[in-house]
Amino acid sequence: MRFQSTLIVALCLTGWATALVRADDLKINTPVISSKLKGEWELQPAKPGEFKQTLRLGGALTGEWQHSEQSLPTSIAWFVEGGELRILNYADTAVAFSWRVNTLIAKYKLEDDVLTLTVDGKPTKWNRVKSEAAAKQ
Repeated sequence: MRFQSTLIVALCLTGWATALVRADDLKINTPVISSKLKGEWELQPAKPGEFKQTLRLGGALTGEWQHSEQSLPTSIAWFVEGGELRILNYADTAVAFSWRVNTLIAKYKLEDDVLTLTVDGKPTKWNRVKSEAAAKQ
């Protein structure tokens, strides 16, 4: 009898704890979410003629970020946790063998081929870059 009571209490506590978790927190790197974000994205600058940053979110949760005209693309790792896109990159690329990592956390919203990333309350819009093969179809 004691085992049954313990089991019932354990099941109730598990159900209660599960109810406390937001639904978005359960979305962590699922193949569906990752496949929707994979691809090359181009930032739409505020003024015409400004440099367009590119962000490539590739397979195996790796990619590249070209954030300025003067720099080479930076290797990144990325993953989704809840409603956030987390991008990890090396903190100081000018110093050899610097292994410090920055983590950029952005709320994301995906609508068709427009990815909106919000960092510190400031939204930026990125358009998906269509490959030539996809554009011909």
